[in-house]
Amino acid sequence: MTKQKKHELSTPKDIISSLLKNAKKSKEEFIHAIKDEIHKYLSKVDIMNLVSEVADKYDIQVNATIKLKPKKKSKVKK
Repeated sequence: MTKQKKHELSTPKDIISSLLKNAKKSKEEFIHAIKDEIHKYLSKVDIMNLVSEVADKYDIQVNATIKLKPKKKSKVKK
C-alpha cells in the first residue's frame, strides 16, 4: 500500500491524534529553545556587579507584613 493510499484511509481520530502529537512536539521544541536562550543570557549576567550597581543607584525600601495563624486541628484520631 502506498503512503498516499494509507493516508487516505486514515480516520479522523488518527488525523487528530497526529496533529496533537505534532503540536505537542512543536510546543516542547519551542519551550526548549526559549529555555536555552534564557540560560545563555543569564549565564552572562554578573550578579554581584548588577546588585552593586542597583545598590549604588537606588535606595532600597522593603515593606513586609507577617501574620501568624494557628493551624486547624486535624480531626483524625490517633
